[in-house]
Amino acid sequence: CLDTEACEAIVFGQSTCYGRKDLDTQKCQPGSGIFTTEILTRMPLGTCVVVGEKHVLTFDSPLGHAGNISQLTDRKAGDYHLVSSDDLQIQGRFGYSDHFSAEAAMIGFAITGDLIANNKLVVEYTGPAKGYAGFKAWWNGKQILTSLPGFFYSADHFLAAKLANIDPDEMHDKARHTIGGEVGSGALPSYLFDLMPDIRIYCLLGEDTMNMVLSLRKFEGAMDGYCGNFNCLTKDDTLEAL
Repeated sequence: CLDTEACEAIVFGQSTCYGRKDLDTQKCQPGSGIFTTEILTRMPLGTCVVVGEKHVLTFDSPLGHAGNISQLTDRKAGDYHLVSSDDLQIQGRFGYSDHFSAEAAMIGFAITGDLIANNKLVVEYTGPAKGYAGFKAWWNGKQILTSLPGFFYSADHFLAAKLANIDPDEMHDKARHTIGGEVGSGALPSYLFDLMPDIRIYCLLGEDTMNMVLSLRKFEGAMDGYCGNFNCLTKDDTLEAL
């Protein structure tokens, strides 16, 4: 496998061994103790999903194989660390809404850090309009994506962003949870942010709350926050450990 340019990992077990490329934990199935994945050349991509009244599927369990193990027990409004590391910080803002009047749901986020050259991306529902018109996005303090459809490309090439009708089913099978209707019901107003290096943030915009699908490549150094530690082990993604 190492002689192949695209080789990133091997999967082996039951006297078989296969080379893998484009390794993404969202597409992985449990090995059940039979198959093992060994990373060779490049860290895998991982996905964290934040939906509804603070339901979180971590990087190590993006398909919910370990259950909804990191649902926040504190349902109060406030800012919570989704990803906390020396190189990257992502905070989610949770607030009450007409749909979630007793339990706070996601209404915005902010991302910054050395990994993205200390640029800052902020999204928040500000109202008073309902739906996508009530949400705003800022890149380094400047408002972007002010119309639907809308596109933005930063001068430093760190960000490509759009506000458009996007099918949530193409992002994650839980992306529609509570605010996106039935699976297969079509595209909805959404933000899509692609940041270097290998960070993608999809936001499904509801009336006054949002669902997030966050994808990034595992990086060196420790990681904490409600999206988990991304060590490829589901068993330690507990509220006590986060």
